Amino acid sequence: MDDDLIPQHPTILHPVTEPNDAQKNLKHLPEGTFVLENYEGVLYPGETLKQKKVSYAISAMVKSGKNWKWPDKVDILNYLAEDVIQVIDKPIKMDRRDIYSVKELRSYLEL
Repeated sequence: MDDDLIPQHPTILHPVTEPNDAQKNLKHLPEGTFVLENYEGVLYPGETLKQKKVSYAISAMVKSGKNWKWPDKVDILNYLAEDVIQVIDKPIKMDRRDIYSVKELRSYLEL
């Protein structure tokens, strides 16, 4: 298995700012919203694809060094609304190899 796809360490949650209006209402997110989701205690950035009654279909990114990338094989899972932690800005493309920076995730990491 590719080491880049394995979480380097558990992500520890730390509140950093007051939630904005979108973050206060995480149960009603439009398709295409970028979010942080909690998968087995580890945070991943992703994009909402479809809202269901109590969950979201989310396409998740994978770790690539200190940054993130979209996986070669699309990773879409259903996440309960309670596992959607925060609305984030669209990830910033860092280079031509499709590596992205997710600034909001840095606020949650304890290294």
